[in-house]
Amino acid sequence: MEKKQRIIIIGPFPNPITGLSVANLTLYEGLLNKKYMVSKLDTSYSKFEDKTGSFSFDKLFFFITISFNIKCVLNNDVIYITIGQSFFGVLKYSFYILLGKLLSKEVIIHLHGNYLGDMHHNLSGLKKQLVKFILSKIDKAIVLSKSLKNNFTPFIDVSNIYVLTNFVSKDILLTNTEKEKLETINEPRIVFLGNLMTGKGIQYFFESLESLELEGFKFTAKCAGTMDSKKTVEYNKKIDSINSLEYLGVVRGEKKKQLLKWSNILICPSVMVEGLPLSILEAMATGNKIIATKQPALQDMFNNTQITFIKKESSFEISEAIKKVSKHSRAQEDIIKFNMNYIEKLTTLKFIEGFISIMNIENE
Repeated sequence: MEKKQRIIIIGPFPNPITGLSVANLTLYEGLLNKKYMVSKLDTSYSKFEDKTGSFSFDKLFFFITISFNIKCVLNNDVIYITIGQSFFGVLKYSFYILLGKLLSKEVIIHLHGNYLGDMHHNLSGLKKQLVKFILSKIDKAIVLSKSLKNNFTPFIDVSNIYVLTNFVSKDILLTNTEKEKLETINEPRIVFLGNLMTGKGIQYFFESLESLELEGFKFTAKCAGTMDSKKTVEYNKKIDSINSLEYLGVVRGEKKKQLLKWSNILICPSVMVEGLPLSILEAMATGNKIIATKQPALQDMFNNTQITFIKKESSFEISEAIKKVSKHSRAQEDIIKFNMNYIEKLTTLKFIEGFISIMNIENE
């Protein structure tokens, strides 16, 4: 019997809950279930901040304390890292990448976004050279869709860049009975599911709802996710000013599923460069119509009928899209059913087995 590789997963784990931390936990538990010798190094920074990728001395001290664990490399065959997308986000994992290369370990980098290539392009001088030096030492890279491969082509051969699509937990998927009981609600039930931060476009979400209320357009809305402590007063004041909006805090598990079963429209107005938002897949799985800003991974997987795409930084387009998708039609029902059936194929098992397949491929 062939000996299974020893694997270390280095990256953020819950808490806080993000699409990335959930993915890492899912992979960790899945590999354990398949009897792999797997360990983890949690790099989650405990303080949620509105501005991602920002530098602070608190962060620097935190990452110094976890960034030089030699045993993580010595005791494993595969070093799997979910890399950041800023200069600091790459630098903090450099010890594990370079030591892994030195000790002939297999170093696999998984990018859950789409900004790494642009970040490198926008750097200059020593910083740019350093990022290229670090990332050119990896053996394999994983991205969420075909269009995102360009993030790694400056560093490694394209033959060593693989696609592994995000997944939806079986806990979110609806049973046949639940599908039959899904109500056709004429009044829009709108949800924003994700961290309440400027990069996710929360301010445009608020503005669109304010505009709809002023027009007398009837709707009910809820938002859920982590809120930056520095923005709590500002965001709570805005939420209180919108009569039809309720803030639920962080939701997970059954509460998240019930929220998505209640809603019929998900808004994802992100202004930053994203990968493949998990909230969109989960909302599709529960019968929601999707309004989202254009992202390459989304456009790789879905067309303009499956998702209503909008421009970034436009509360007007959000408002107009809500009014458009609120007009019930048979065509919309068919799209919802098509999306639900498609998402049901993106299982956690497929994600875990996809990773194992990539791990076992010999580099060209």
